[in-house]
Amino acid sequence: TEHAFARALRNLCLAHELAVLAILAERPDAIFVQAETIEHYEPADDSMDAARQAAFWNEVRYTALDLTLGRPPSPTSRDLLRRGATNDADFAFFRERRALGQRWLGVDYYVTCEQVVDGDGGRAPAPRRTGLASLARDYYRRYGIPLIVSETNRVDTLAVEWLDEQWTQTQLLDRAGVPVKGFTWYPLTDVVDWRHALRVERNDVDPIGLCDLARAVRPVGRAYAALIASSVPVL
Repeated sequence: TEHAFARALRNLCLAHELAVLAILAERPDAIFVQAETIEHYEPADDSMDAARQAAFWNEVRYTALDLTLGRPPSPTSRDLLRRGATNDADFAFFRERRALGQRWLGVDYYVTCEQVVDGDGGRAPAPRRTGLASLARDYYRRYGIPLIVSETNRVDTLAVEWLDEQWTQTQLLDRAGVPVKGFTWYPLTDVVDWRHALRVERNDVDPIGLCDLARAVRPVGRAYAALIASSVPVL
């Protein structure tokens, strides 16, 4: 399964960059927003195995972005990719810098982005989070391109509080000099079977939208509208 994962990652990144070339051929001035969940891992206990697992995931979380943004992957990521049939020609293709100055990094932040890892590789949401700003700064230091908060949400009963926290975190980034191009609550309406990653059809409604499925505006939708009205000069 590790080999299959590495092969799929290589194929997806190749397809991504070929798509970038095709778009540039039609629109040389295109801006590319690459959305990615930003992640961080901590060992669940003091064992060496847990520490090794956390270190591994903290390295490979960058692999796809390293490849598509022309940054050499870490030795751990490079070894993983080679096991998935990534060859020297592939690495040379990825090292080419395309659309320089025309890339933004979309950061998706959820309560599951910060996790603890046990010695067997099992993961769980971290009981204490460092927050969006801390994680996004790590990614900005690595890639040095503008950011946009491209996804965040929480279930309706926690959504207004979550929106307030993530907007505060976004303002921290702005004050720290990180170029932030926008802030997005996703989705506009509630979604169906999102909790199952759309792998099965159970028609379970996930109440995470700014509006429900009848288009009635949720409290978070009203809070988001107020945020937009009061923050036009900020972003």
